[in-house]
Amino acid sequence: MSEIKLRIFAVEDAANGAIPIHPHFVKEFCTLQIRMSCECIALACLVAHEELDEAKSSAMQKAYAADQIIKRMESIHPRFFPQPITGQRIAPGRHHFSDFEGEYLTQQEILAVYARCGGRLHKGSLKSLKARTKAPSNDLLEELSTVQKIVGLLGNHATLSRDEHSVILCNFGPTRDGLVRVSSAREL
Repeated sequence: MSEIKLRIFAVEDAANGAIPIHPHFVKEFCTLQIRMSCECIALACLVAHEELDEAKSSAMQKAYAADQIIKRMESIHPRFFPQPITGQRIAPGRHHFSDFEGEYLTQQEILAVYARCGGRLHKGSLKSLKARTKAPSNDLLEELSTVQKIVGLLGNHATLSRDEHSVILCNFGPTRDGLVRVSSAREL
């Protein structure tokens, strides 16, 4: 989660010109950070569900492709994916959580984003380069929208165990660093 938070800030900084990088490469840099964030989300799902024997398998421990991890985790535990929440302190040591109402990156969208980013990070064949009729766009609206959806998903989220008796809570916090608050709760 810490790495994802830092990558999000890197995209924002690149889009705002705060990173000394040639404008021609800003979109590529942002796309790479988003793709790496997708991989980190998938790997974090494995960590969050490390109690599952299937998640400890040799194949899953070697996996790095976000789409493969997500598809396999879905077959193991259909509710494995983080769920964005809104938390409210109601008394000392007591909080109420509800579903997040804003936009966020869904489990299905992460697969599409991961594939789209992968396709954009390769030059392509000589034939496809010759067939291009227009220059690549430096417009970052799609990348910034995706980053906001990642923040919507992970900014404050819960990950439920397969038996639904425990939950991991994670909050990015307001600071521009890699610090993330994580806690867990178990039904008694």
